[in-house]
Amino acid sequence: MRYLIFPLLLLTHMHLHAQSPVVIQWTEDPTTGDVVYTAACDLAGLFSIELDVQVRNLVADQPLPVRIVLWGPFEPTEILRLNQKRQGQGYSSRFSYTISQGDIWNVHPDADQIYWLPVEPGRPVRINQGFKGATSHRNDYAIDLDMPVGTPVTAARAGRVIDLKEDSDRHCNAPRCMKYGNFVLIQHEDGTFGNYVHLQQGGVDVEIGDLVEAGQRIGRSGNTGYTSGPHLHFDVSVPNGLNRRTIPFQIMDASGKPVRPREGQVYTRTSHPGQID
Repeated sequence: MRYLIFPLLLLTHMHLHAQSPVVIQWTEDPTTGDVVYTAACDLAGLFSIELDVQVRNLVADQPLPVRIVLWGPFEPTEILRLNQKRQGQGYSSRFSYTISQGDIWNVHPDADQIYWLPVEPGRPVRINQGFKGATSHRNDYAIDLDMPVGTPVTAARAGRVIDLKEDSDRHCNAPRCMKYGNFVLIQHEDGTFGNYVHLQQGGVDVEIGDLVEAGQRIGRSGNTGYTSGPHLHFDVSVPNGLNRRTIPFQIMDASGKPVRPREGQVYTRTSHPGQID
């Protein structure tokens, strides 16, 4: 047998996509005989790719594992080339790869970061469910803000939009409806994610790839996905294997003091952290 290629493992770190949007394939260069690995993606967004290869009679053109961050969608893009050491003696290659959402190699959470309430200045908002809440946050540091459908939603922190959904009008009070939740996902400078969920159908005001400032309007609240009524779910998270792991965060209360948001409390957003309206 002249050559043998074994795909060993495909892992996906997508939060809301059932299958990995990135496909890794290999081909043999007919001119040089090199083995060429390519990545292709048919969805918009930011993706981290890690490819590791075990070889016989092949030499990689770069250190392994290959780690690369690409914006989708993209046509087949060469990410690794393997040269045959001894022509005509056959070769083998065993590979594995992981696909993650966002840039996972630049994650350094800023513990002192203060987040804005994701509402317009001067609007009081009640926290219906807080960190580790009994309804649906048992394992999450997340908050649910009481908001009528159509309430403007603003960015709690500056960053880049890396994923979104706004085509759903479905909801139910069960985990099976999570996939119907419209959302905006923003990656911050320290690699963390800000996640805004249950937005109105057609209620997203940004595009994937947009840079947004803290306080900028990004959409309108709704009642889509896993909900028992209109509200906005917000959390801050970091990559964690095949998923994202939520982390605690603090907001600025109306007195200008940084606090952890508490269930049952009503907060009013200042113009920006450190400024009292």
